[in-house]
Amino acid sequence: MSHQEKIALNSLFWRELLDKMPATVLIFKIDEDEHARLFITNSNIRKDLGFSPEEYVLASESEDSPITAELDLLIDEVARLSHASGPVPALPTAVLSNRQGEQLRFYFSFNVFQSKANRSNLISVNLMPATSGSSDSGYDAAAAPPVNGQAALNGQMTQPAGIPVPPFVANSAVMKGVLEKADHAAGLSAHIVLHGEAATGKRTIASRIEQTCVFAKPGTEVRYVDFRAANADDELRSLLATDDETGEPILAGLQKNLLIHLRALDAVRIPQLEAITALIDARQAQELPTKLVMTSRLSLDQLSGSGRLPANLLYRYSFFPIPVPPLRHRTEDLPEIINRWLSRLVAAADLSPAPAYTAQQMQQMLNYDWPENFETLKEVIRTSVLSASNGKLPLRLGFKNIADGKQAGLFGNKLTPELQQILSFDEMSRIYLRHVLEQTGGKIYGDDGAAALLGMPPTTLQSKLKKLKVKTPK
Repeated sequence: MSHQEKIALNSLFWRELLDKMPATVLIFKIDEDEHARLFITNSNIRKDLGFSPEEYVLASESEDSPITAELDLLIDEVARLSHASGPVPALPTAVLSNRQGEQLRFYFSFNVFQSKANRSNLISVNLMPATSGSSDSGYDAAAAPPVNGQAALNGQMTQPAGIPVPPFVANSAVMKGVLEKADHAAGLSAHIVLHGEAATGKRTIASRIEQTCVFAKPGTEVRYVDFRAANADDELRSLLATDDETGEPILAGLQKNLLIHLRALDAVRIPQLEAITALIDARQAQELPTKLVMTSRLSLDQLSGSGRLPANLLYRYSFFPIPVPPLRHRTEDLPEIINRWLSRLVAAADLSPAPAYTAQQMQQMLNYDWPENFETLKEVIRTSVLSASNGKLPLRLGFKNIADGKQAGLFGNKLTPELQQILSFDEMSRIYLRHVLEQTGGKIYGDDGAAALLGMPPTTLQSKLKKLKVKTPK
């Protein structure tokens, strides 16, 4: 038995073991930046939420997916309960959206542990539907009532039952143009490159292309390589695995259509790209259909000009580039995007009455630049929901509101001489975070901790501290 066969058999064993569990199980892997990402789930997710395990994991990786926001809130609650000084509820709850877009409430239990096999830090979460008769093994999540009904996404219209909530809003002319290009490209033989700033929804559009692509008929082999992911090398080895006897790539002779998603193409190394193009060439020589769907923060011209993409590849293959706009160019879509995310997070946090942004706050958000697009938007809304009080939502956009709310008085009306200098953004952040930690005596969690003072989840603060190499004072 080859090494690749042993790995595949081991993965199959663990998947089968998880599928024997009586409840839906979510396994999260904590990466080096201390971000918890959904790693695997079992087949019970289909009964509870209507997704296949692969679909749900894939949806959780999209920057602008409501599923991502709900899982982030779940992990924040796990972190809070893990560090709670007082008693914790015996059965905490979480709200997750099913395939029809309905929000369902679940009881959950969790365990934080380390895998001895690869020293990975993992979180396992067991879900149990919080409905009458939820212990019945025949529970049908799609038939269960939603938490807030089929809520209107922008206060006016509801989503018809049985139709999944769209992964993103596309009412603006600019976004409609992008989707028209994507749908057109899905019917072509050319390889597709979705390019634009970070967290603009490129992966979500790539998933749409996969679902609508005439190329992706039943039986198509679909592979993913994310060049920014911690397991990028493992994904690439799986894609390029060779036959033990012939030494040829196994996929080179696969008698199926092959659809390859290459994520973060701007992070690829030339040898990696050359190995992938060799696989494509080998398949083309046998007239075996192969299609690449790629996402990148840089355009093809920028990739070629910076030396990250050999210029000859631009002439050897046919590419269909699709620029994806940043949020600041989609102001027509923003109100609905904000309300959609807000309604789900408010329901997940079980806030009543449901708070809403004021007209003035909404205008501030429409005028904001959203430097990291959906990542920034997600963090702003999540911070608002976690800091909500008496039906009001605080709004903090960047460092503009340092003197507002809980942060008032940190620096008074005068910045320190260090902050008056022209420093890099990271260095300013280090100074600011050190000052906040000094104020809290190094405490991060709790109502008097640095995370509460800054209005952000503790896990997010810990990630920032690690990234900026800021040590907590002792």
